[in-house]
Amino acid sequence: MPAEALRSLTSILGLPEPDASVEIVGRDPILQTRFRIGDAAAAALAAVGIAISGVWELRTGRRQDVRVQVPLAAASLISFRFQRLSNVTTPRRDPGLTDFYRTRDGRWFLVHRGFPKNLEAILDLLSCEATPQAVADAVATWDAQPLEDEFGRQGLCGAMVRTKDQWSSHPQAVALAERPVVDVIRVGESAPEPFEEGDRPLSGVRMLDLTRVLAGPTCGRTLAAHGADVLRIDSPNLPNVPAFVMDTGHGKRSAHLDLKNEAEADRLRDLVRKADVFGQGYRLGAMERL
Repeated sequence: MPAEALRSLTSILGLPEPDASVEIVGRDPILQTRFRIGDAAAAALAAVGIAISGVWELRTGRRQDVRVQVPLAAASLISFRFQRLSNVTTPRRDPGLTDFYRTRDGRWFLVHRGFPKNLEAILDLLSCEATPQAVADAVATWDAQPLEDEFGRQGLCGAMVRTKDQWSSHPQAVALAERPVVDVIRVGESAPEPFEEGDRPLSGVRMLDLTRVLAGPTCGRTLAAHGADVLRIDSPNLPNVPAFVMDTGHGKRSAHLDLKNEAEADRLRDLVRKADVFGQGYRLGAMERL
């Protein structure tokens, strides 16, 4: 149930327990899956609403009602598919070779094409051409576990499909089961700062957004939707998916910085010092190497 998921989230985050001002309408199944995707999305959005309502109360002394519809929450997870530009559907990225393929031992393996560099490495590993049939034929020459091991060794996007019991016994599942859904870790102390003048809950809050693709940029878009001043910094040397950038870019400003250029890296450090929120989604250790 979405209400149970919401109570769990608010407890982890230290937010007020949901009361009558919070309403979640509907429940799964919304999509044809055993996973409670709609419930989970609705709980997450309702938690955002509770947090924003709390900020608004600090600003104005007034709270807001929070209402989330489960079908719309489920749709929000793939909102890039529903956006339109000048009343025309925005171009979708061709999924190309991303699909589930049967392995030699009768299991299923998900190959995710990712960005061009990842795709090139996958085709090199499989020694095949960039067609679905060629990939299917190549995957069929591998057993699932060795193929997953090799994907992991090379840092490629792909994994074999597991049953619930198979996943539950996997070391990664065991490790995740011991972790909360969200970690809240205090990284330092600072004096409280008053809100700046503004007519939105997050007016005056500055976020520097160095995230890519969907999950991280959606976080920045969420803050922007509630009035934050969000600046997205991207690399001029990395590929993007235009539909994703358009969908997650609402309310943001955007700029390019080449962080291999020392002057531009210094500019980023200056922006970080002026930001209230810093979001980054690069691979572990990438930022430390700058």
